[in-house]
This record gives sequence, structure tokens and C-alpha cells, in this order.
Amino acid sequence: MIKKHITKVIRIFTANNEFLNASILEHNFTISSELATKLKANIREKDVVTVIR
Repeated sequence: MIKKHITKVIRIFTANNEFLNASILEHNFTISSELATKLKANIREKDVVTVIR
């Protein structure tokens, strides 16, 4: 399910997927599966990721 409210922008410092997961869990956010797929394909160093809740 995609929830529309944008709550936070998190700066990602690494393409390491574990770091991304840790950041999301630490901030208690979730992302849509569609966005997650895009993130896995497109994250680069210092990308800004919009996290939706």
C-alpha cells in the first residue's frame, strides 16, 4: 500500500542496502514497494531519498 504523506527527506551516504534499511528503521519510516525497487536500482553516493509514510 502506498501512503501519500511525505514526512522526511533522508540523505543517503552510501549505496549499501543495509545502511538504507537501518536509516529507514531508525527513523521509523516505511516506503512503498515501488519506491523501494527504484531505490535499489538508483541509489548513488549522497543521493537524496524521499521517504513516504
